[in-house]
Amino acid sequence: MTHSYPYDTSPTFGIEIEQFGCSKALCNRAIAEVLTEHGYTVTDYNASNVGAQGWHHSGGVRFVMTPAQYEANVVAGSGSVPAPAVRNTMTSPRVWAVKGDCSISSDGNQQRPVRGGMVPTRDRWEVVSPPMAYGEMAVCQDILRRLNKYGARVNTSCGLHVHIDARGMSRQTLVNVVSLAYKFDPVLAAGLQISARRLGSGGYC
Repeated sequence: MTHSYPYDTSPTFGIEIEQFGCSKALCNRAIAEVLTEHGYTVTDYNASNVGAQGWHHSGGVRFVMTPAQYEANVVAGSGSVPAPAVRNTMTSPRVWAVKGDCSISSDGNQQRPVRGGMVPTRDRWEVVSPPMAYGEMAVCQDILRRLNKYGARVNTSCGLHVHIDARGMSRQTLVNVVSLAYKFDPVLAAGLQISARRLGSGGYC
């Protein structure tokens, strides 16, 4: 017997992928290739972008999705009709940003050989998605696979962050989320083997 749990697929989400070994140029190439394969239109392979916190990023891939692509990729992929605000976000120009992250430490044991040498220590980049709809989950998965193909590697200094749009959540829902996080945070930290250094720093430099 199988069980399914109904959940709301309308909120947007974003991910931050910390990795080393894949240069910024290769990160941009991987992102642009996958977006093109999924039918999006890439307009800039090295776009400037200002993040949500006002930080300026000098590299990334800007792309757009037509309303027809939105219907095919987002609505069909999610199995539901997202709110109009989500449609406006999805069909506006968006940027996958590639920015430096000094919290990532590439160690020699996990670096891959490159032309007889090792991966330069400067190739430590965080790949940050724009707001994505649930129906675009396959795009994120394919970008992860393509980054791996182009040499992206991880170690205990790397993390994968997932952000969920909470604007549609009620006050009680937010209380429940915080309570669950507080209750299970030690279990998750132990199960994911998060280092003491990262827990102490909060992932920031």
